[in-house]
Amino acid sequence: KGYGEHPKFPDEKEIVITMLALEEKGYKPDEIAQILNSDGVPTRGTKHGKKPWHSSTVAKILKRHSGKESSPYSCAL
Repeated sequence: KGYGEHPKFPDEKEIVITMLALEEKGYKPDEIAQILNSDGVPTRGTKHGKKPWHSSTVAKILKRHSGKESSPYSCAL
Protein backbone atom coordinates (compact mmCIF):
# COMPACT_ATOMS: atom_id res chain seq x y z
CA LYS A 1 0.00 0.00 0.00
CA GLY A 2 1.07 3.58 -0.56
CA TYR A 3 2.00 6.01 2.15
CA GLY A 4 -1.10 6.99 4.10
CA GLU A 5 -3.08 4.00 2.83
CA HIS A 6 -1.60 1.13 4.85
CA PRO A 7 -3.81 -0.22 7.66
CA LYS A 8 -0.74 -0.96 9.82
CA PHE A 9 0.17 2.76 9.86
CA PRO A 10 -3.03 4.72 10.60
CA ASP A 11 -1.13 7.84 11.71
CA GLU A 12 0.21 8.26 8.18
CA LYS A 13 -3.15 9.61 7.06
CA GLU A 14 -2.67 12.67 9.29
CA ILE A 15 0.85 13.17 7.93
CA VAL A 16 -0.44 13.11 4.35
CA ILE A 17 -3.16 15.60 5.29
CA THR A 18 -0.49 17.87 6.79
CA MET A 19 1.66 17.58 3.65
CA LEU A 20 -1.27 18.41 1.38
CA ALA A 21 -2.26 21.37 3.54
CA LEU A 22 1.29 22.74 3.46
CA GLU A 23 1.43 22.27 -0.31
CA GLU A 24 -1.86 24.17 -0.61
CA LYS A 25 -0.22 27.04 1.29
CA GLY A 26 2.58 27.13 -1.26
CA TYR A 27 5.30 25.16 0.51
CA LYS A 28 7.65 23.15 -1.70
CA PRO A 29 8.63 19.51 -0.93
CA ASP A 30 12.00 20.51 0.55
CA GLU A 31 10.31 23.00 2.88
CA ILE A 32 7.68 20.42 3.89
CA ALA A 33 10.44 17.89 4.65
CA GLN A 34 12.21 20.47 6.84
CA ILE A 35 8.98 21.19 8.73
CA LEU A 36 8.25 17.49 9.29
CA ASN A 37 11.81 16.92 10.50
CA SER A 38 11.78 19.92 12.83
CA ASP A 39 8.42 18.78 14.25
CA GLY A 40 9.82 15.29 14.86
CA VAL A 41 7.32 13.56 12.58
CA PRO A 42 8.46 9.93 12.23
CA THR A 43 9.03 8.25 8.89
CA ARG A 44 7.81 4.77 7.99
CA GLY A 45 10.05 1.76 8.37
CA THR A 46 12.52 3.26 10.79
CA LYS A 47 12.79 2.35 14.42
CA HIS A 48 11.74 5.27 16.60
CA GLY A 49 11.41 7.58 13.56
CA LYS A 50 15.11 8.46 13.47
CA LYS A 51 15.34 8.59 9.67
CA PRO A 52 14.75 12.13 8.34
CA TRP A 53 12.23 13.16 5.73
CA HIS A 54 13.66 13.90 2.27
CA SER A 55 12.16 16.22 -0.31
CA SER A 56 12.04 13.41 -2.88
CA THR A 57 9.91 11.28 -0.54
CA VAL A 58 7.58 14.18 0.18
CA ALA A 59 7.28 14.92 -3.56
CA LYS A 60 6.36 11.29 -4.33
CA ILE A 61 3.72 11.23 -1.60
CA LEU A 62 2.26 14.54 -2.76
CA LYS A 63 2.17 13.38 -6.37
CA ARG A 64 0.38 10.21 -5.35
CA HIS A 65 -2.27 12.00 -3.27
CA SER A 66 -2.69 15.39 -4.96
CA GLY A 67 -5.79 15.79 -7.07
CA LYS A 68 -7.48 12.60 -5.92
CA GLU A 69 -11.05 13.79 -5.65
CA SER A 70 -12.14 10.48 -4.17
CA SER A 71 -9.26 10.47 -1.71
CA PRO A 72 -10.21 10.60 1.96
CA TYR A 73 -7.40 13.14 2.41
CA SER A 74 -8.64 15.76 -0.03
CA CYS A 75 -11.90 16.29 1.86
CA ALA A 76 -10.06 16.85 5.15
CA LEU A 77 -8.39 20.03 3.98
